Order: sequence, then C-alpha cells, then structure tokens
Amino acid sequence: MTKLQIGSSSETIIDAQKYWNATGIFLEIGASYKFEVQGEQFWYDAKIRSDADGYTKPWLRWAEMFRRKPNENWFSLIGNIGQSGEQEFLIGKKL
Repeated sequence: MTKLQIGSSSETIIDAQKYWNATGIFLEIGASYKFEVQGEQFWYDAKIRSDADGYTKPWLRWAEMFRRKPNENWFSLIGNIGQSGEQEFLIGKKL
C-alpha cells in the first residue's frame, strides 16, 4: 500500500474489463484527493463508445437498478474505497 503525501501524485492504469482494480493507494478519511484521467481515453460497451464520463441512453432506463452507481452514467469511471461498494464516488474525466 502506498500512502500519498500532500502534494504528491500517483498514476494507475485501470482495466475496464475488471470489476475491481486494486490501485495499492491508501486513502485517508477526511483528506481531499484530486483524480484526473490523462488524455483522451475511451472504452466500449458493446458498440457504444464511452469515456470516463460514461453515457446515457433513454432505452436503458429499465436497467438503471443494475448500474454500479445508479445515479451516474453507464460505464462512467467510478472510484471506491475498499471493495464493499459502500463508498463509491464518480471520478469521471475530472473530479
């Protein structure tokens, strides 16, 4: 585990095909962090191109309960503290 010091940074490659991507970065309760997606990155959900902000389609409203974070776009980049699914947050292109 890496504990980030104030003013330091870390880069992590995320594999969009995995459900969890362990970053090895330790986050402290009460601290503030800035997450940023470098450059123009995208991935596909079937044939639908998506980036860290995800996408929305009116015809998918019926399936909203199945999204990892129901109030966010499909395939948006979501962070989580631990693997419980209780402390999820939107990263998107910039946070």
